[in-house]
Amino acid sequence: MDVRSLIQQALPIALGGLLVSTVPLLARWLWKVGKRLWIRKSEIVEAIDPERKNGQNALLTVSAFVVSIALFEFVGPAVSEHFVSGASVDEIKGHRWITYDPLGDLDLIHDERLDLSSSKVEPIRKELSWIRQAGFDGIITFSSKGGMRLIPQLAKEQGLSVIMGVWNPRDTEEIIAAISQSSYVDAYCVGHDGWAERRYSFDELANAIGYVRFHTWRPVTTTERLDFYFAHSELLSIGDWIFPDAHVSIKEGINIYRADAQRDTRQVIEWSKLIAARPEREGKPILLKMIAYPVNGISNASLQEQSSFFISLFEIRRDVMSELPADVSVSIHSAFDIPWKTGWPFYEWERYTGLLDRDGTPRPAAREIVMRSP
Repeated sequence: MDVRSLIQQALPIALGGLLVSTVPLLARWLWKVGKRLWIRKSEIVEAIDPERKNGQNALLTVSAFVVSIALFEFVGPAVSEHFVSGASVDEIKGHRWITYDPLGDLDLIHDERLDLSSSKVEPIRKELSWIRQAGFDGIITFSSKGGMRLIPQLAKEQGLSVIMGVWNPRDTEEIIAAISQSSYVDAYCVGHDGWAERRYSFDELANAIGYVRFHTWRPVTTTERLDFYFAHSELLSIGDWIFPDAHVSIKEGINIYRADAQRDTRQVIEWSKLIAARPEREGKPILLKMIAYPVNGISNASLQEQSSFFISLFEIRRDVMSELPADVSVSIHSAFDIPWKTGWPFYEWERYTGLLDRDGTPRPAAREIVMRSP
C-alpha cells in the first residue's frame, strides 16, 4: 500500500478522533466559564448532589458527542476528496461504459413506489441483461429518482459496473436515494449540463458533490458541455475525474447537418487533446461522455456510418502513435434509441443513437466497439 493510500485511509479516522477529543474539552471549558460568570462555584457545589452531578456529566458527554458528529458532518464534505483512493478512480477507465435509459414508460420509471419485488421491473432486468450479453460491462444512468434508484442493484445482478447519475443536485430526496444505493455503485455523476443551463449554481453543485462523496466514499464528478470547461476551469477541480458531455455536432455548416464519420472522429480527437492539455485537471483521468452517432434522423445517417464512426475512433484510440491522449477514455451513448427526445432542445437525430435494437440485438457498431475496446 502506498503512502497516499495510507493517508487517505487514516485522515478520516484522525479527523474524527480530533473532533471527538477536542470538542468535549472545549465544551467543558465553556461550562466552567459559564459557571464562574453567572453563579458562584461554592453555591453550585452545595446545591447539587452527587446524583445530579452525574446526570449533568452524562448530559455534557452526550451533548459533546452530538456536537462532534455535527462538526464532522460539516467539515467532512469539504475534505472528502481525501477519502477516495486513486485505485477506485483508475478503475473507472477499465470498463466498456454505455449510457442507459429504460425503454419503458417514463411514468413507471419515476414511480417512487416501485420496488424490486414488482413485476414491472422485469423489462429493466431484461434490458440490462441484453447490455451485458452485447459485451458492455458498465452502465451510466442520469437520475436516481423513483424506479431509477433500483437500477444499480439490478445492474449488479448482471455483473455490470455502475456510474449512478443524480440529475438535480438541489433535490435532497434524490441525493438521499442515490446515497442509499452506494453498495451497488462504483461512482457517481452529480448533475448533467445543469450549471450551463442555470438549473443550479456552481456552489450548489460543489456542495452536493462533496456531500455524496463524504457519505459514500465513492469517486464523484459532474458533467457539463465540453466547451463549458474551457470557459470555467473550476469544473476541472471539483470532480475525481473529468466527465465532459462530448456530443459531436454533426454539423456541416450553418443549419446544415449531415453525418460524416471521418469529420466527426477528428472533432472528438481535437476536443480530447484540448481538454487533456488543461493544467487545471492536475492529471485527473478523462472519460468522455455522450459519444453518440445516429442511424437515422439526418442526411447520410445509417448503421454503416455509425459503425464507421466508432471503428475510426477506437482504431485511433488503440494506435500508440496517435495524438489522442493516453489517459482519455470513451463512454458510449446510448444503449437504446430514446424516442422521447423530440423537439427543442434536442436535435432530430438524438432519438436514433442506440447501439442495440429494441429486442436487444446488437447493431454493427456495438460489435465493433466491444471488439476494439480494452
